[in-house]
Order: sequence, then structure tokens, then C-alpha cells
Amino acid sequence: MRDTINIGSSPYDEPTIQVKSGVDYLPWSIKEINILRRQLIRQFPDLEHCDCYFRICQHPHDFGTYAQLEISYNPDDEKSSKMALKVDSEIPANWDKEAQAEIEALKLPEGVIRS
Repeated sequence: MRDTINIGSSPYDEPTIQVKSGVDYLPWSIKEINILRRQLIRQFPDLEHCDCYFRICQHPHDFGTYAQLEISYNPDDEKSSKMALKVDSEIPANWDKEAQAEIEALKLPEGVIRS
């Protein structure tokens, strides 16, 4: 059995792509989440040596489906649990330089907003 911890869709002090009715925002949101995933892999290089991995989970909402990054881990493995809790407690406030460059390179279509 595995447990998960919700990480979110962007660093906590950064704007994120918003759920909006009538706009195809989900593919753009997933791109943003993958940028966050890559940043966290850079931030936590030891993650690959634990029984942990990131996954994108989609959730229904009144205005459409939204996506979030989660870390999946083995609660029966101490190393895995500690790493997942470390990631959760050290989620960055801001994009790192590499991620910021990727965010700036996104060409969001009209109607898709980050706030």
C-alpha cells in the first residue's frame, strides 16, 4: 500500500494557472506542474534512491478538472516516509532559475491565466 502527500501545482508564493470554465487550461496546468516536478527533482536528488516518486493527480471541480502534483511513498519504509515528509516540509516558495525560464517560455493562450 502506498500513501500520497499533495504538493500542489506551483511554489507557494508563485501564481498558478487557474481553473476557469470554458477554457482549456488543463494541458497548460500540467505543463506548469511538470516544471515544478523537475524543480523538485533538482532540489531533492536523493529522491531517486528512495521508494518515492512524483505523480500528477487530476480532481473534478465545478469549473472542470484540475491537476496537482503528489508525492507517492511507501509508509512501511522509513527512508521513503522521511523523504516524502522532507519534500512536503521544504516545498519552495519560488521558482528556481531553471524553472523560471521554463515558466517564462510558456506561451499561454488567451483565457488561460496565472494568478
